[in-house]
Amino acid sequence: QKQESDEPLFHFIINALKIFMIVTASSQAWCEIESFLLENLFHPHFLCREIVTELWCFISGHADGVMVDDIIKKSCSLIKHTEVALNPDSLVRKMARFLCVLVTSGPNYGR
Repeated sequence: QKQESDEPLFHFIINALKIFMIVTASSQAWCEIESFLLENLFHPHFLCREIVTELWCFISGHADGVMVDDIIKKSCSLIKHTEVALNPDSLVRKMARFLCVLVTSGPNYGR
């Protein structure tokens, strides 16, 4: 049988990961979580990229401006070489999409 929708499962997974992030935010595991999210920001599978982007948006929505700036700096540092942006799968386009989603989902810091 075909399931009616996989969307509730996606939201369940996202919410479980958000709760995990809240619980570990003040522990030593936080550095590992942040590192994992940075390493998988450009994951080849679109669903993994969506999950990672959603979690970064969650973090930025509850973080102060300094932390959001740090997230943006760290994510931009992942692009180590110049690349043609005309390719739809280019890192530049993926980064631009990520930054647009991140900035529009977070709180307005002085805007």
